[in-house]
Amino acid sequence: TNYRSGEHIVFFNNCVFRENNIAGLAGAVLEGHTGDEINKVAGPYVNSAQKFLDAKRGTGYVSIEYLGADSGDEGAPATLTKEEAGIIVEERVRAVVDELLGRRTFAERDIAFLVRTREEARTIVGILLSMNLNVESEYTVSVKNNPLIREILSLLKFIDRPDDDLSFASFITGRIFPRKTGTEASVMLEWLARKRLLSPSRPLYLEFRDDHKELYDTGFTYFTERSGYLPLYDLAMDLVRYWEIMARFPDDVPYVLHFLEVLKDLEQEGIMTIKGLTDRMAGRASNREDDSIWLLNAPESLNAIKVLTIHKAKGLQFPVVILPFISLSAFGSPGGPDRQRFFEAGDDGLKMLYLKKEYIDASPELNDVYRSKEREYLADELNNLYVAMTRAEEELYLLLTQTKKKKNYLKDYLFRIPEFAAGTCGTRILLGSMKPAGPDKPGEASSSMPLSFGDLTGGSKWAGRLKTARSGMAGYGLRFARARKLGDAVHRALSLVNTLPVDDAFIASICKTAASLEHAREITGDIMGSVRSFFDNPAFGRFFDLPPGAVSYNEKEIVDGTGNTFKLDRLVIRPDAVEIIDYKTGEGHSPRHAEQVNHYAHLVSGIYPDKEIRKYILYIESGEVVEA
Repeated sequence: TNYRSGEHIVFFNNCVFRENNIAGLAGAVLEGHTGDEINKVAGPYVNSAQKFLDAKRGTGYVSIEYLGADSGDEGAPATLTKEEAGIIVEERVRAVVDELLGRRTFAERDIAFLVRTREEARTIVGILLSMNLNVESEYTVSVKNNPLIREILSLLKFIDRPDDDLSFASFITGRIFPRKTGTEASVMLEWLARKRLLSPSRPLYLEFRDDHKELYDTGFTYFTERSGYLPLYDLAMDLVRYWEIMARFPDDVPYVLHFLEVLKDLEQEGIMTIKGLTDRMAGRASNREDDSIWLLNAPESLNAIKVLTIHKAKGLQFPVVILPFISLSAFGSPGGPDRQRFFEAGDDGLKMLYLKKEYIDASPELNDVYRSKEREYLADELNNLYVAMTRAEEELYLLLTQTKKKKNYLKDYLFRIPEFAAGTCGTRILLGSMKPAGPDKPGEASSSMPLSFGDLTGGSKWAGRLKTARSGMAGYGLRFARARKLGDAVHRALSLVNTLPVDDAFIASICKTAASLEHAREITGDIMGSVRSFFDNPAFGRFFDLPPGAVSYNEKEIVDGTGNTFKLDRLVIRPDAVEIIDYKTGEGHSPRHAEQVNHYAHLVSGIYPDKEIRKYILYIESGEVVEA
């Protein structure tokens, strides 16, 4: 009996690992092998079927998606390059995680990504961190990889060397600076873009001090004047207190406390300067010490998505499991182990066999060795698949891709299992039902008690509510993924513009900035073209041509009565009215768009009850303005 998983997850795995099904899969992969050899590979799964608990009857959900080019892109090639597959997987990972957290059924700690390699783990960690989510993995339990600690380090680097423009820019466009000062990151990004155009050679902090003297004097002068005098630990404690980091970032408190503890320990080693700290963190010390001092022992209560290898997941279980790179390939596929060199133990010691194709074809003995390795490899792969697919308690997500150089046998196999036919729709298989949406995420406090320094559980009352939902596109093929990437970058670029006029040099600057921030440098030209077309359109430009007395905000966050946060693309406060402007890229007209801005209007009307609320949807591709 399976005590872990819901009924539909148990049913899925019973079908996938049924002996005759596995034998058919092994026969497709092991072309040319005998029936007995194939049955030997499938043999371990003879009695693998399990029963589910009566208490879990009707529960469990399985989603299988094939993300090939034909999952929405007409005229696209049937298979993808590795880079194209990566784009689509990233897009779906973001969408799946957004949907899971937006449902308020699962907390971040309930979700686990299982991968095969460290490279895959780094990829997923990077995606999740870019979404401002907490992540627990061998790459993030090191405080050196925590985004907030990196911001603190940027501030320390600037304090040590005020001419370090990159560190200063990183800090004022991060999360700490706007939370304390109330100056939005988009304002700082626009300021940076203009300053780099007007005075690229002058140190950035001097420009900032001229333009924002009060902010500089209160936030930076104290620290720069004491750098080199105060002990490193005391300096770091002072900046943590001043910038109110503990209270404003409760989910990161364990990382901050551990970082401060490390600074105290480093003082005992004689490392008492910022330069010494940065050298130590970069591993440039004269004797490269054990890196374990940076590792945080993550408590069970830490609210973070887990990213780990399938091997390390053996014996574990998670409410939600996502397999973003799940695949089954043949032993001879590119990207696998070295298939030409093998070591073999014999009576006369260890021998290395060199199995080039021409040798295998010419030598029956070497051919037998190679075929044996093929079967061993497939047996190991099937075992890994079994571990990966049986870790989920409530929901399981499989994302399948196939590249031009590497066939994924799972694609055809899963979509041809007869028991899945009723749940198959195009390139998706859905079994069971998602867990219903809840009023609040598990562990999320419903009271309005303020956060305190003592709230160190990692289950922040507000962190989940500050996640803004992404409006999904009607598709997720390569074309849709690229369109989404372009749309995100155009949104980012427009958030850097407050008023007209804008010239070509300024547009080029903000588009390059947006491309960098959205990891979309390869489409910088497309971003520039879209933004230029935007401002060439008088119907769009009028929302940036402001009269005296008008004030504009980009990416403005507003909070409803239950603490949910919504982000408005643009908000213009005129003397007689308030304008809500919402950008749409890559989408046709939809009633949902009007519903969205009407909801924004309802919230804004509570802030400006005496002003007329005007609502506009700007469809960037078509150049249309629709008044909602």
